[in-house]
Amino acid sequence: MRDFTLAELKKMDIGEKTGKRWEGTRIPTVEEIFKLCSGKIGIYIDLKEPLVPEITALLKKYNLQSRAVWYIPASHMKAIMQVKELCPESFVMPDSGSAKNIKKVAAKARPKVLATDMGELTGEYVKLAHENGAKVFVDEDKGNEKEWDRILE
Repeated sequence: MRDFTLAELKKMDIGEKTGKRWEGTRIPTVEEIFKLCSGKIGIYIDLKEPLVPEITALLKKYNLQSRAVWYIPASHMKAIMQVKELCPESFVMPDSGSAKNIKKVAAKARPKVLATDMGELTGEYVKLAHENGAKVFVDEDKGNEKEWDRILE
């Protein structure tokens, strides 16, 4: 998608393959999404590009700062610290990768929440996160009952 201009992306019909009901659905901009969500729901920001100043400006414009959760890999510590500085009302949720990185990530970023996935989830991971003042959000893989039992365990 990076090779397309915004104008080209806005022309694409992203709903036509889903069914008649969705024909004519276009890709919204981040600002259009924030405007739609303002005062209604929270925002989950899965940061792929370090556009922190631009995103925080939009969060503030639509009064979504305290309703934003930022998923950011811990390898992007500069972006994590930038969010904490520019938008301290938001929740920064770094993905520490393996459990061995939790203490280091927690010491630098002091997150209230750490992100992980099913591949890294263990009892030890959760214990270390809690010992370092963070809860754990788990990105499920299959979304089935067996996975949920494991997450709850």
